[in-house]
Amino acid sequence: MVLSKYISFKHLPVISLVIILFVTTNILNSTFKKPKLDISTQESSYTFNQNVLKLFTLGNRRLVSSVLWTKTLLESDTTHTKTSERSWMYYKFDTISELDPYFFENYLFGGIYLSIIKNDLIGAAALYEKGLIQYPTDYQLLYNTAFNYFYEMNNAAKALEKYMLLKEHPYAKSHFKILPKLILKLKNKERDPKLAFNLLFKSYQLMTKGIVKERTSQSLFFLKAEIDLACLNSGSKACARRDFFGNDYILDNGIYRIKK
Repeated sequence: MVLSKYISFKHLPVISLVIILFVTTNILNSTFKKPKLDISTQESSYTFNQNVLKLFTLGNRRLVSSVLWTKTLLESDTTHTKTSERSWMYYKFDTISELDPYFFENYLFGGIYLSIIKNDLIGAAALYEKGLIQYPTDYQLLYNTAFNYFYEMNNAAKALEKYMLLKEHPYAKSHFKILPKLILKLKNKERDPKLAFNLLFKSYQLMTKGIVKERTSQSLFFLKAEIDLACLNSGSKACARRDFFGNDYILDNGIYRIKK
């Protein structure tokens, strides 16, 4: 018998069991839904050792940094980073800056994303400062670095340091009219919500539509509400009665409040 050369019938029970198990596994796999694993980008992202990455670029650092930049933007998320952590995006931007120290957009837009979207304020400050080493007189970098310290981090000393550098900038003299007043307030350690609103609104007007402008509008909403409600609840008549999005403030038991 030809088959006897290749098949030993004493193994048929084992073969049959394997076939049954295989068929059963496939049926179960198609019948029952597997639990979905939801792992954040913060947890799943990895960063190459910068020294190792430099070694393996083989002289093509600018090319590799551009690829890494594009990949980072494609994978970007909008989840806020915990205060004690650095965002995974910060490590990507920092690596890019090591590969190509003159990659200006990495500092400017990376800093904006870390500060406004990811809420990684320390990471944004570190990236901005690194950019200012290469571009110490750039208006946009100085402006954004100062703003991150002033509005986001409430670090008046560091903000004042950057605003003083902006004071003599030709563009600031013609376009940043409130700068002298802002410097004076910072020197006197005075908190001025109206000045903060005007400063933020100036940046907002220059932004294109997108998640950054949307998040900034939320900050403007709360700043304006703080100013308007303080005015309304003081009994003054010369107060704005609508919030940043055009909704009326509501009077609740004699106290003006926001709808949100």
